[in-house]
Amino acid sequence: MKFHAAAFLAATSSYGLADVRMESNVNTFESDKWEMTSASPADLITVRVALKHEEAARQKLHTALMEVSTPSNDRYGQHLTRSEIKNVLNLDKASTEKVFSHFEGVEGAEVSVNGFGDIISE
Repeated sequence: MKFHAAAFLAATSSYGLADVRMESNVNTFESDKWEMTSASPADLITVRVALKHEEAARQKLHTALMEVSTPSNDRYGQHLTRSEIKNVLNLDKASTEKVFSHFEGVEGAEVSVNGFGDIISE
């Protein structure tokens, strides 16, 4: 999704500061020399949000991938389909929808979700 950085900041400002983690080595400052102006097409950004999978689902996928990749395993060579991977990951659809709907409300945003439902992007 491409939209102005200002629109992104405005859309995300509804979250409390407790939800924001600043890197410890980033210096912040304020300046009265900054001014807000209209963004040009060159100021458009692409935002991708990756949703976190449950640890159990990640372990289950790792185990399945190791089984189909290990020559001595009975499942060797029986690679997983996209549908099987999606079933193993079992991402909560409500989580995807919550993030999707948040960005969908941003003017100019073209929001889409990948096939697994875990990456919301352009």
